[in-house]
Amino acid sequence: MLCWNAGTAVKMDIDENRFEGMLAGKTVILTVTASISLYRMPDLVRDLRREGARVIVGMSKEAASMISPTIFQWASENDVVTAVGGNIEHISLFIGHAGDTALLICPASHNTVGKIANGISDDVPSLFFSFAIGNGNPVCICPAMHEGMMVNPINHRNLQALEDAGVQIIPPRISEEKAKISENDLIIDHVCRLFHGKTLRGKSVLIIRGKREEMIDPVRAVSNLSSGFTLSWFAMNAFKLGAASIVMIGHTEYRVPEYAEYIHAVKMEEFEAEVDSILSKRNFDVVINCASLSDFIVKEEVREPRCRETKAPTINP
Repeated sequence: MLCWNAGTAVKMDIDENRFEGMLAGKTVILTVTASISLYRMPDLVRDLRREGARVIVGMSKEAASMISPTIFQWASENDVVTAVGGNIEHISLFIGHAGDTALLICPASHNTVGKIANGISDDVPSLFFSFAIGNGNPVCICPAMHEGMMVNPINHRNLQALEDAGVQIIPPRISEEKAKISENDLIIDHVCRLFHGKTLRGKSVLIIRGKREEMIDPVRAVSNLSSGFTLSWFAMNAFKLGAASIVMIGHTEYRVPEYAEYIHAVKMEEFEAEVDSILSKRNFDVVINCASLSDFIVKEEVREPRCRETKAPTINP
């Protein structure tokens, strides 16, 4: 991918750590409805494919009037379904593939949520849903609407009915009085969970990871170069594998997933206090401890900077 900067082409590499191929051999049927967030969907298609998925896009008539189906044909490298015809696409795309084909409705408008929750099937997304949910295909939806519509008690009831039917709801981000669809990486985490969620279903996971810092004075410390990537990676994959609760203790410079509880710790006493506290209150099925603890402890932390001192700090192994 190229990014032009002051007339010079700069190569921008895709973050390979973000994709793990967990959707290899899987098909994701992405159906889109009329929402301004449609502009993000071609990128989502590409990211789903980077994760290994085969992607087929279905569009409501209103969505097709907002963004050309050709764009989705380019992004997915598959024909786009804009109307159900003699090939009965709402059946043929799903039947016989309950274990390896999932339906993702993203964005799911207030109107679409209401229709699929109440058995109305009058366009491509709702027709696809009506068969997929009955055929046993995993289904998840990404609601997108104004905040007032999202908290509408009728919409809440409809979402609850869908969740009770086994539909996975990807929580929106509330911003500027709007319920906006989540970021692509979070959506992909949920899609992976559709296929792999039985492994740790119902389990609670505690992950202890990250660098340790032993302060010499207020501006200097004995530390290491751990970025905390492994902490975020374990949390992300625990969710993909179906963990019901995830607690992260430590330090990370990477995204803290919204589905995980994050407790920051860098000093040894912080690690000890937080781990002891959480274990005294809760039980965990899985505990992963791979913190990058320091080999040394500063004998005495000085409250003032040692900028003008030549004396070396005393450290103990």
